[in-house]
Amino acid sequence: MNTQTQEPIREQLKHGLKAAMKARQNEVVSVLRSALSAIDNAEAVPLDASMVAVVGRLNEVPRKELSEEDMRAIVQAEADALKTSIAGYQSIGKVEEAEQLQTQWEALSQYL
Repeated sequence: MNTQTQEPIREQLKHGLKAAMKARQNEVVSVLRSALSAIDNAEAVPLDASMVAVVGRLNEVPRKELSEEDMRAIVQAEADALKTSIAGYQSIGKVEEAEQLQTQWEALSQYL
């Protein structure tokens, strides 16, 4: 999975998540869910005083529209955070945790 494909990164991540769930690849499922959640969170709009909950009515607010570049930047930031964590775990001798994060990083980096 690379940037040559025409499919948006969110769809690539969703397809990868579905495949990882079928293959029972827990580490990959975890990192892809995290990346999709980061994108969803970036689309959320901040609440203000005018958005008071009203019983019995929906108070829907349009979400932010992120560009493909914005979504790729979010996924890149997630991958960078994993790389930093890997180095941190390796420096304190937690090899098993570093290997799990390395697996996650490798899975996520396929989408960049």
